Amino acid sequence: MKSKEAEMEDTKKSLLHTIVQQNQLLQRVESEIFDNVSQVLCLARIKLFEMHLAGRIDIADNISESSNLIAQAIGDLRNLAKQVRRL
Repeated sequence: MKSKEAEMEDTKKSLLHTIVQQNQLLQRVESEIFDNVSQVLCLARIKLFEMHLAGRIDIADNISESSNLIAQAIGDLRNLAKQVRRL
């Protein structure tokens, strides 16, 4: 049978391990938001600006591409939220 001190040490190790895992996940989430979601939203913004400059010729294509990029960003954010919820 383990002593109370040994049990407390195991509990401390377990808590430390959990904190380290949470920190790693938060770093991944931060990286994903910066690398993926931000870039996709910026690209959608550029496409919408191009539409403004191009006139009416490419409007439908730019709207479709922008819509797809925004949908991708929303999906990426949902996936990140699910990962965070698992903690």
